[in-house]
Amino acid sequence: MDEAGHQGLNTNHLAYLYATTHVETQWYNYEELEPAGGFEALYGPGSPNAVQLGNTEPGDGERYKGRGYIHLTGRGNYRKASDNLGLYVPLLDGSRGYELEEFPARAAYGTEFSAYDYRTKIAVRGMAEGWFTGVSLSSYDRPDGDYDFYSARAIINWPGAQGGEPRQQAGNLGIDFARILASHCPRGGTSAGIVCRAGP
Repeated sequence: MDEAGHQGLNTNHLAYLYATTHVETQWYNYEELEPAGGFEALYGPGSPNAVQLGNTEPGDGERYKGRGYIHLTGRGNYRKASDNLGLYVPLLDGSRGYELEEFPARAAYGTEFSAYDYRTKIAVRGMAEGWFTGVSLSSYDRPDGDYDFYSARAIINWPGAQGGEPRQQAGNLGIDFARILASHCPRGGTSAGIVCRAGP
């Protein structure tokens, strides 16, 4: 909530962040569970998703599996998140590397593991700024102040990967969270910087 306030998000945006986190992690699976067939078959080089995710080396499917509140996935997204957050590390050859590309497990870290809350920064800034698919939380604001909770799944999944069930789940939960936040916001129940919106 505090990071959302720093980004000037509104209660509908925050509601969708919460909904996406629930759908992706159930609030505790900050590392993606291995799918049937394994990560390499799903994400590794030669898989249908490899090019989209920037996975180029053998083992990238497992190494850059989904982590964090939104299950950041793929070498390209780990690199992009590092760059956008200014997270760099020195490499042995003297050049500068991308921290999350070099240490991908950190994408799952919250403050219980680190002084830096990787999970929150990646989810909030990534969804607010449109890092993953080019569309952001504000892309689904409607002129009447409402929000398109069902289309917003495209913020983190390109159209071919949206699927019906996660899209529906996140949309339904987003509406529920938005109603709760709308009822608490006028009474000071949200962090500074968050713009109150009427509930759906």
